[in-house]
Formats: sequence, structure tokens, C-alpha cells
Amino acid sequence: MKKGPVRPHRAHTTPWAAPPKAAQKIAEQALRQRQKLAPSKRGGLSRAAAQAQGITSGVERAKSIARGELQPAQDIRDFFNRFKGTYQDALLKGKAWEDSKVQQSWDLWGGTPMWDAAKKALEDKDAKSDLRSIMSKAMK
Repeated sequence: MKKGPVRPHRAHTTPWAAPPKAAQKIAEQALRQRQKLAPSKRGGLSRAAAQAQGITSGVERAKSIARGELQPAQDIRDFFNRFKGTYQDALLKGKAWEDSKVQQSWDLWGGTPMWDAAKKALEDKDAKSDLRSIMSKAMK
């Protein structure tokens, strides 16, 4: 399990996910495309807007993912689970990227490659804790 930077609201045992190159590229591209849009069409919250709502900024997260920094796997999985159905609906409706704030947010967070990396990091943790549990029971 990879450990990332210490964050006050996270336990030290929280698994972290390294953004795959594909996720870094998607986030980087989404940031560039977002800058070209009128503010009213931009998906992803700025730091100030996110802080006002008490949540993580999609734009700041995208910058971090684009740099290849470790991400809290649980945050990533929670975000994508929240957006999964909406994202699939947006794809089915065939909206252009600039007309779909859902698609923009999905891409800012590194898209499917980042979601897969987070799931894998969490599955590894679950597998390790299951192994510890089995071993501790066997030792009794």
C-alpha cells in the first residue's frame, strides 16, 4: 500500500493511488480545454467555490493528478461513484465535451484510468486486511 502525504482528516493507513500516465494526460487535457471555455460553461469547481461548499476543488485535484501526485483512493472512488450514472447518461446523450459539465468533471479527476487506480488501491488494502484477519484467526 502506498502512503501519501499526511492530511489531518485522513488516517495514516488510508490507501493512496498513483495516477496512471493516462489519467495524468486526461486531467492535463481537461484543464487546458476548460481554460478555453466561457466561465458559465466550465465544469469543476475552483478552490474558492469548493471551499465555500466544504468540498474538494475539481480544478485543484486535476492539477495534482496532472502532476502525478498520489491521491487518496477513497476520495477518488467516492467522487466517481457519485458521478458514474450521470457520466454514463451524458455519454448516451452525446453532448459535446464543452456542453457537459459532468464530462468535464470526470476528466478533471483523471477519467476512468484514475477511477481504476483508486479501486485497485482500495482492493489491495482490503485484500491485505483480509489476509491479516485470516492469519490472526489461524494464530489463535
